[in-house]
Amino acid sequence: MRSLHLHHAVILPAIIWFQLMVTEVQQPYMDEEFHLRQTQTYLDGRWFEWDPKITTPPGLYLMGVVWKTLSSALPLSQTTDLTVLRSFSLACFILIVLTICKGKTASERLSELSITTLPIIFFFVPFYYTDLVSCLVLLHLERSVREVKNAHLFNFVLITAAVFLRQTNIIWVGFVYGVSTIKASGMHGLWDIISLRFLTAVRHVVVHKFELLTALVLCGGFVVYNGSIVLGDKSNHEASFHPTQIVYLNCLVAVFFPFAGLDGLKQLFSQREQPSFSKTVFKISLACVLYVCFCCYCLTHYCIAHPFTLSDNRHFTFYLWRRLGMMPDAENFHYRYLLVPLSLVGFCGAMRCLYASTSVFTLLYILCASASLVLSPLYEPRYFILPIVFLLLTAVRNKALSALSGCLHILVHFVVNCATVYLFLKRTFPAADGSVGRFMW
Repeated sequence: MRSLHLHHAVILPAIIWFQLMVTEVQQPYMDEEFHLRQTQTYLDGRWFEWDPKITTPPGLYLMGVVWKTLSSALPLSQTTDLTVLRSFSLACFILIVLTICKGKTASERLSELSITTLPIIFFFVPFYYTDLVSCLVLLHLERSVREVKNAHLFNFVLITAAVFLRQTNIIWVGFVYGVSTIKASGMHGLWDIISLRFLTAVRHVVVHKFELLTALVLCGGFVVYNGSIVLGDKSNHEASFHPTQIVYLNCLVAVFFPFAGLDGLKQLFSQREQPSFSKTVFKISLACVLYVCFCCYCLTHYCIAHPFTLSDNRHFTFYLWRRLGMMPDAENFHYRYLLVPLSLVGFCGAMRCLYASTSVFTLLYILCASASLVLSPLYEPRYFILPIVFLLLTAVRNKALSALSGCLHILVHFVVNCATVYLFLKRTFPAADGSVGRFMW
């Protein structure tokens, strides 16, 4: 019953937010324009027409066709295509909540709920975007790989759906299977990577995870054939080495989960009587110093200001980039270093989330998070949803976060969500193209 009440605590606000959106914003907003137009093209039976401005595969539009076809059997004759397709994202969010919130203890339930209230998830509930359905598909794949044996065909369908929604999802597919392989082969320390256990892990993948190998071969073939991982608008989405994305990731962890690191400090100082306390403090301090150096280096040499970031004043980042002097020739460039302490707080929180994980697991997470982010020159908050979701799910399974921190994080998210929804709906302004501009992530 408690779990059901917690579900209601996040699902009901999402439904209210959806209703406000479809009432106030009856025209497609931002990328919805491309998504709606392509879906309507498919609904009209023109399956081989493709908008060259779209950069992702057609998974969302194929699912949108199925959703719209199914909804046509319901008494929704006065409902627009856009509203029906937006309801698909709402349905995905509800399923995400039901999928994640399975905890038995108070700390687990509250920590899981804090994942579903994450502002960069909650804000996009009423948007016809790929983000929520991508998250849902990968969560189900993770559960299937972890809990169900020999579900190869079902897993291959989920992998295909994930990649058809967004190309970079293949990285998180690899993460899910990597975690499973680590557990099956008994790999713990980094030395196991160059030991016979690594060969055992490779054999496990070849013999038992052939659906993953098939997907990797197909994805590799597509990249070779296409010449890029991007489908359309390649000139604006060329890969660039952008390690500062890791700094931004930890900044978001600090903003949305600021109390995670405090749980780590509490546990650390509870062990101050143990002989290994000084050694542990030294290791953590060294890691923090090295991370600060990494942040400073990245902010000095790898601050990429994408043209989309600098030209679109509907995104919060448009204003943040200017205030912090993130452009290469900015006179106020020194303000960007204010991100260093914020990112350090997030780094400590991330260490807390991963503290009970093996070294191999931690390395795998870092590699996958980096691979999904550092080649993108564009800072887009939605790109950080999956790295944060998998980080926090790890924290829940490691029992790394207390019930108090979970409760405080939900409160932080409530305030941020209310503020962003209010700004979006009520603080409008005339956009450059003459339409109504609204602030968003």
